Parts: sequence; structure tokens; C-alpha cells
Amino acid sequence: MAHSDYQWRLVRGYFEAGLSLDKIVARDDVEIKSKSQISKRANLAGWKKGKNEQLIQSEIIKKQNDYEIKRKKETLIKNDEETSVAVIDKLVEERTQYINFFKNSAIKNQQIANRMLDEAETMGEIMQHSTTTAKNRDTVLGKAPTTAIQINTPRTDVMDFSEMSDAELLAIISAG
Repeated sequence: MAHSDYQWRLVRGYFEAGLSLDKIVARDDVEIKSKSQISKRANLAGWKKGKNEQLIQSEIIKKQNDYEIKRKKETLIKNDEETSVAVIDKLVEERTQYINFFKNSAIKNQQIANRMLDEAETMGEIMQHSTTTAKNRDTVLGKAPTTAIQINTPRTDVMDFSEMSDAELLAIISAG
């Protein structure tokens, strides 16, 4: 029996959400009951089992947070603090706009820095690009936790770059 495109899209959605074949075929909204057919289609089409699981978990956390926010606002309203709710909403909107502005600016800044990297001639310009990239990454993704590692034995296999010219450094980078 041929199954509709909708049924195959539905099965793919469940598969990529991480459901087992047993759980997929047991669902009432799924008409395709052959696990081997599903498995063959998944392999041929390159479906990735569980690829959307993280998104599902993020959505669940978001819904839980939204519920908590709603509950807290309702408590404020019950306590005759509607103005506080309005102020909170206004500040959240303003701060969200600021965050989006800085993220968009960081992305534009990175695009400019990447174009300039193509024209970089000195090690200083390359290092400036690296610094700019790190700052833009922190702006968009947030600061990464830093790790301090203590090395007690001196390394003897490390090259000393301090006496090299920019041309020599660029040659090393290009060769690597």
C-alpha cells in the first residue's frame, strides 16, 4: 500500500525527534506500521535519528519558563500591581531591542573584519582580526568559560616567533 507524502513527513518528524521505530508505529496518527519500511526510507533519504531532540528540549524549557513568568505576573496583578507588570514588560522589550541591536552590529562588524582579513599584510592586522572575532563571538554567543591550565615542565619544542619578520610569520601560516 502506498502511503501519502504527509504520512512519510510525519514519520520523518517523529524519527528525527528521536522516537524509536516501535514508538512511531504505535502512534495513532501514523498509518505506516512497517518498521522495516520506515528504516529503509530513513536510510535511503539520510534521515538523522534524534537530530531535533535538542530543539524539543529547548522548547519544553521555554514553555516551562513562560508558565512561571505568567504565574508570577498573575500574582502581581492579584496583588494590585498591574503597573509593575507594565513596567516589567516595557523594560524587557527595551532590553531585548538593545541585545538584538548589539548582536546585529557584531555580525556586521565581523563581516567587515573578514573582508579586511583578506587584505591583511602584517601579523598585527591578523591578530586584530582574531581579537575582533573573539569579541564579536562573545557578544553574539555570550562569554565562554575560561580554563586555566598550569604546565610545570618547560617545553623545548616551541618555536620563538619574536625575532621573525611579518613575511616569515605569514609564510609559516600559509604553509600550515
